[in-house]
Amino acid sequence: MIASGKGDQKGRFTDINQGSRVANFATANEFMSYFDPTGDAEMSVAAQKLPPRTAVLWIIGSNDALVKLGKGYVFDSLPQNPKSQYVEIGSNHFRTPMDGLEHIVAWVDSIAAP
Repeated sequence: MIASGKGDQKGRFTDINQGSRVANFATANEFMSYFDPTGDAEMSVAAQKLPPRTAVLWIIGSNDALVKLGKGYVFDSLPQNPKSQYVEIGSNHFRTPMDGLEHIVAWVDSIAAP
């Protein structure tokens, strides 16, 4: 669509997320910008742009496809912050926020402490 000058027209595009196919309705330009490996939607690119004062909690499930890329994929690209933490738990991509709740609460408490 983009090559034919129709990048601003909406279409149906398929995204494969964690092995599941999901239909997305967007313009071709929007869809391509989301999957641009050098664009801001790419986590390893966005990580490098965070201000150094930003503490990050990165929790990933051992059954998440991204875990194969390792800690270096995004977390090690973040600006150094002593309050940032990387935690791997026994979970999958979709359950990690619930399964990691104890880690989230403890981390929030730790950064809120003087």
